Amino acid sequence: MYLAKTLNSSEVQTPLYVDILERILNHTSEDGKVNIDKAILEAQQIALEKKEIYSINHRYYFLVTTLLGKYFEGLKEIKDEQINDKVYSDILHLLK
Repeated sequence: MYLAKTLNSSEVQTPLYVDILERILNHTSEDGKVNIDKAILEAQQIALEKKEIYSINHRYYFLVTTLLGKYFEGLKEIKDEQINDKVYSDILHLLK
C-alpha cells in the first residue's frame, strides 16, 4: 500500500511567493508582479471593507488570506494603489 504525504497549501505556495517577491525586490524579474499586485490590492479592498471576503479570486486565495491575517494594518496604509518596495519587503518577511 502506498501512502502519500499530504502537503498543506502554505508548504507549496509560500516558496513560490517568496521567490517572486525576492525577484521583484532585486529588480531581476517582473514575472508574477502583476498577480502579486492584484492579490495585495484585493486584500486591501477587503481590509478597507470595500469588498466582501467571500469574493476572493481563487487564484490568489492563499496570499490574500495570509495578508489579511498577518498584514491587515499594512494593507490599510497603502495609498492610491501604489505598492512600493517597502510593502513587498514587509510581505516577504511575513512569508519567511
